[in-house]
Amino acid sequence: MSSCRSCGAPIRWVKVAGTGRSMPLDPDPVPGGNVWLLADGTAEIHAVGDPTAIRHVSHFATCPNANQHRRTR
Repeated sequence: MSSCRSCGAPIRWVKVAGTGRSMPLDPDPVPGGNVWLLADGTAEIHAVGDPTAIRHVSHFATCPNANQHRRTR
């Protein structure tokens, strides 16, 4: 567990399955979240799916300063 550099909120870093890219998550599960943690500790992003899955949300969705950390391609 670590903290967001700009807002100080706790975050959990996970690797996205398939891409291996790191993504910050809000650590607590939320109903309706679109990020699911897999048994191996990686994450998948789903728009819909298993309603019984433990869901999280990317910290980019909740951080008031998210635009400071976005990368341009």
